[in-house]
Amino acid sequence: MVDQMNEGVVIGSWTARDTDVEIVDAAIRHLRAGHERGASRTAVWTVIAVIDDDETQVGPVVEVLRELAVGVAVYPLVISALADEPPGIDARVTLRAVERSEGDTDCIEDVFVRVRGAATQHLDAVVLPFTMPGLPVAVWLPGRLPQKDEPLPSKADLVLVETARPGSPPLVDVRATSRLFPLSDLSWHQLQSWRQLLSSLFVGREFSQFLDDVQRIDVEGEDGFRLLMAGWLVGRLRVRPDVCFLAGLETPGASVQIRARQGATAASFLAAQGSEGSRVDAYAAIDDGPAYQRTVLMPTYSVARLIERALGEPARDTVWEEAVVSAVELAERHPGTG
Repeated sequence: MVDQMNEGVVIGSWTARDTDVEIVDAAIRHLRAGHERGASRTAVWTVIAVIDDDETQVGPVVEVLRELAVGVAVYPLVISALADEPPGIDARVTLRAVERSEGDTDCIEDVFVRVRGAATQHLDAVVLPFTMPGLPVAVWLPGRLPQKDEPLPSKADLVLVETARPGSPPLVDVRATSRLFPLSDLSWHQLQSWRQLLSSLFVGREFSQFLDDVQRIDVEGEDGFRLLMAGWLVGRLRVRPDVCFLAGLETPGASVQIRARQGATAASFLAAQGSEGSRVDAYAAIDDGPAYQRTVLMPTYSVARLIERALGEPARDTVWEEAVVSAVELAERHPGTG
């Protein structure tokens, strides 16, 4: 688990402007040579974040990968691609000593490389020399999808995207891109607790029998949440999109209600989050039959924790792909939602 409080102790740093890959690599080796634990690198993934023409994102993205590297063994690299700037490469390297949960001290480095000019069209040639041989490579693209034939994502083992945040690309584009790249959706991982809660409402023979005849689904909340959640429900419950209804909320919050029948008997299943925070009230009730209610505190994970989850589940997620396909159909039925 990510430890957000332990950012480590800075034990060395190096910066340069108009440099090259070989010099940056030599600087990293020099910094590591000056620390007793610096000779060895412990990592299971190389994680590369690519920022396009937006220097305001650099600080937050560096912080995310720093938090990630403290909690899990990854080799982090942040790239800022400025295509319209004069050609060149700038770099900043910071070496930190971090105490792991096992009591060992490890060295991790924050590597930031600003690539300017024509070299931004060939980021793979610039950054892949920094990757560790034999390690899988994950590329994170904050705020966008990879472009067809884009060199760096094309060489990645996993491409991290976000589909349910404000400003996210349309899901129809996500569906097309998922056929070209091994995508992992951080928004999908954020919804995992909601999916687990809703699934738990149908546990037990008395309640599970209602899965076969769902009459109506109502999903309320922000655009990204309700489309992805509704897409998952439509796909998993094998219902027609026209039984699913989407609505926004005037205040922050979210809710999912499912109405179903078993013969002449009806049942309702609800999970609702109010505007006051993480509390979600859920219940399952059969007309003239059993009912139960539970309250949970729905966790909100940092981006670093979501990336950690994605790296732990790198295989193709057919359930997510199915949810996206259904969400696209729902978006077409509800214009303006995705």
